[in-house]
This record gives sequence, structure tokens and C-alpha cells, in this order.
Amino acid sequence: NCLEIEYQSEAGEMTVRVIEAQYILLNWPIWYIIAWDHLRLSSRVFRIDRIKKARVVDSTFQLRPKHLFTSLYTPFYQSI
Repeated sequence: NCLEIEYQSEAGEMTVRVIEAQYILLNWPIWYIIAWDHLRLSSRVFRIDRIKKARVVDSTFQLRPKHLFTSLYTPFYQSI
């Protein structure tokens, strides 16, 4: 199943997204979900503290290839 989230951007804009959560990442002190975003049809990073509502929806979840996400989470580890 997928998640439908109400997400607030850094600028304060609210959007409703259906996402397929692939990874959870901690970049202290902030947690992130790295997911496939059905609205943008691409991989995205969502700050968990900006998710205002979430619910499970009956939509097909697909585990995506790792290479679709590595460019998103690699910058978090460059300083380690």
C-alpha cells in the first residue's frame, strides 16, 4: 500500500501527495522519508515533521530500483 500525505513545503505551501516510502533517513536531528512521489512521478525527499496528515491508501506499492534514490540521499553522507 501507499501513503497519502498532506505535506507542507519549506515555503509553507500545502500539497496532497501519494507516495511509496522506500527509505527512512536520519540526518540528526531531522528524520526524512525518501519516496517515489506519484504527483511528480519521480523520487523525492520529505521531512517527516512537515507531514501534517497521513493515511494508508489502497494503491499499488512498488519497490523501486536503488539507483533512482542514491542521488537524493548521498549528499547526507558526504560529510560523514
